[in-house]
Amino acid sequence: MGGKAKGTNLFLPDEKLVRPTLVLLKRRIFDSFQSLEGVIFFDGCAGSGSMGLEAWSRGCNEVYLVEPNQKVLPILKKNVEKVLDASDSGKVEVISLPLRKYLKIFKEAYKTWENDQKENTIIFLDPPYHMEKLYKSVIHDLQEDSWFVGQLWIESDTKVGVPISYWEELGLNVIRTYAQSQSYILVVNF
Repeated sequence: MGGKAKGTNLFLPDEKLVRPTLVLLKRRIFDSFQSLEGVIFFDGCAGSGSMGLEAWSRGCNEVYLVEPNQKVLPILKKNVEKVLDASDSGKVEVISLPLRKYLKIFKEAYKTWENDQKENTIIFLDPPYHMEKLYKSVIHDLQEDSWFVGQLWIESDTKVGVPISYWEELGLNVIRTYAQSQSYILVVNF
């Protein structure tokens, strides 16, 4: 990890249960967003929590780690405890609900926020690559009623996931692409 938790190693769930973001891919995106001070980070499929905790370590005010898998959840909670202590500022919340179910709850809270909070929100979407339907459903949910005005980071894989061309066909406002092997993260402004 970088930022204030630099050098912290996280516990990893069984690799059959999660697919962690490649280290170099994670480093590339966070190196281009050195400070996330004032940002609210929503990690839609948190796994070990490495992306959300990295965002927190780089200054995010609030981090929401959504992980429905009950076998992964204890490891995620251990990582949160390892990285944070009682004196740390900011809020890190672990949510044990399916992504789309929690996104509906999040949407209602988000609608009450000030405009600067809304615009300074990043949603990280990285379900298991083969769950193409979940990717598409979440994008639809974000576009519905034009409620989301922040930034979306989409991680997938050109071989076993959603091809980049799909996002281009949707007309998403992709401002940056980070790639490592077949994996990629798109940065999308809403």
